[in-house]
Amino acid sequence: MQNLQQNRADEGPEQLRFAVATDPQHVEARELLAGLLMQRDSLVEAEQLLNDGLAANPEHHRFAQLLARIYIQRGASKQALTLLEQSQPYATTDAEFFGFLAALYQRDGQHDKAIKAYSRAVTINPQQSQ
Repeated sequence: MQNLQQNRADEGPEQLRFAVATDPQHVEARELLAGLLMQRDSLVEAEQLLNDGLAANPEHHRFAQLLARIYIQRGASKQALTLLEQSQPYATTDAEFFGFLAALYQRDGQHDKAIKAYSRAVTINPQQSQ
């Protein structure tokens, strides 16, 4: 039974890879596959997938968020911060994005920018403050 469950779990990434290969503009499949790869610590493959996605869809800020998380795992928080700053114009209604950006500014000692980003997150979603 455990082998059967493992085989089904392995089908997901393959189906997502097929979806991305068939339609490189399929942002949901790319996002799901990247998240799955990150959970499995396949960071190199996830990074390439997200970089390709950003090259094709620079306005899809969720790719930048996921890629920034990979950079943070590698200890490259400055690189993550730069990436999020570049994607900021495309995330105008995403409170989670601005909360993440605020946390990175805070970590980098840029407290004024952290306050502005956090305020933006709370303006977008007042429940964010709770």
